[in-house]
Amino acid sequence: MIRGGVWDKIPPVITGYNTDITHDERVFHVQTEDRGVDNPIIESLVYTGGKIVHRQDQDYGWLLREGYNEKAVQELVDGQHRKMIRDIQGGKLDPDGPRPFGAGIISDRDFDELVLDFVKELVAVEGIEMVADGQTPVPKAGDLLVVSLLVRTDVRCKPVDEARIVIRARRAGHKKFLTLFDGKTDDVGRVRAGMEIPADYAGGTVVVEATCSRGKDRAEWEIQGA
Repeated sequence: MIRGGVWDKIPPVITGYNTDITHDERVFHVQTEDRGVDNPIIESLVYTGGKIVHRQDQDYGWLLREGYNEKAVQELVDGQHRKMIRDIQGGKLDPDGPRPFGAGIISDRDFDELVLDFVKELVAVEGIEMVADGQTPVPKAGDLLVVSLLVRTDVRCKPVDEARIVIRARRAGHKKFLTLFDGKTDDVGRVRAGMEIPADYAGGTVVVEATCSRGKDRAEWEIQGA
């Protein structure tokens, strides 16, 4: 870690979160923490029955290169922790995957009331999802990569404008990222960009991250040989 100047003012870590969630008679413990600027990773671990059942890591080294922003790191921690909770509540960590709507519900209320309450609960924790606007791009070393993406809410599928889109690439076996694109979605939630993939990045990875006040989403694509 660089010492001196602004780096001395950076806190070693951002405060993380520990949350217990009960879902389908199982208790999940969600732990999300910032590993610190010496190892710029946001790590989320999900435990149940004393065992780790899911892990998600997010590298924010690109943010340090653009200038450390404590608020931005905290927002990434918040968003990732909320996403882990939504995934549990949505059944993504269930042994058989998410259950169909209505499974196990016994109620005197009519179906429309149940649907309305269900949607309200989902909207309260609604996040975002990023999807390819057309075919999923296939990055190739030494070629032009054209990306067209749509960012929308993950419950109502409403377009999200002003979501920040950062596209980075790294060589195979390397940790350092090269920023290829940094922009925002338009008023209908779309962004389109063209960028050159370095010729020596075959076997590496392109990472695409969408971030806004509702949360974040991330995609990774392997870089093919020319």
